[in-house]
Amino acid sequence: MGELQSKLGSDVRCNFVGRYVIFHRRHEDTVEILRVVPGDRKITKL
Repeated sequence: MGELQSKLGSDVRCNFVGRYVIFHRRHEDTVEILRVVPGDRKITKL
């Protein structure tokens, strides 16, 4: 679930939902939402 973003951390993933990018971590039985940003924002500035 989600594309691995190794530049942001070994277990950080992202999904694109509509106009937004959702950064999250998967745990054994939960998902931790780290940040939700508009898709047109420069991700390198986060």
